[in-house]
Amino acid sequence: AWSVMQALGNDGYLDLAARTFETVDRIVAGVSEIDGLALAVRPDSTLVTLVTDRSCDPFTVCDEMAERGWYVQPQLHHEDSPANIHLTVQAGTLVNVDELLAAFADAVAAAQATGPVQVDPGVVAFIEALDPTVLSDADFDGLLAASGLVGAAADGSLELPSRMAPVNAMLDVAAPAMREALLVAFLDRL
Repeated sequence: AWSVMQALGNDGYLDLAARTFETVDRIVAGVSEIDGLALAVRPDSTLVTLVTDRSCDPFTVCDEMAERGWYVQPQLHHEDSPANIHLTVQAGTLVNVDELLAAFADAVAAAQATGPVQVDPGVVAFIEALDPTVLSDADFDGLLAASGLVGAAADGSLELPSRMAPVNAMLDVAAPAMREALLVAFLDRL
């Protein structure tokens, strides 16, 4: 931080902050023009949280953004906070903010065309019946088989799906402790 401040100086730092907040303001204004996408709350800083309406889901929007060359972070629901899209805005985004907003508009339209990801009720029941404190390999194998989301490669390793929306939707129905247990089991297999 000291080196950056020495290189930028006070005026450089103030310019960087102004460009970053201009980017946030342009994202906020642009999102208000996209049907199906909204701010979770008006940002106080460079962190922007977006939510979708019932016409689509944030996980599919994130996959669609990735198809358009943008990585935006999906976040699972927690307590009263719904599943959402998280952006950490930087000054460098300013030069591409119009492209970002156009990609969001296209991604939301594509997500609306396919509709929200639905998790099979049987998979939901399977997840709800699992105990995260004693999740066994057999339990995890059963969930993988029931979900049909992750297959086995020819060498027996896990084969990841090309789109993460179904996986994120499945994790979103699980309690936080179960999410952690499932992610640990998944990473253990990788």
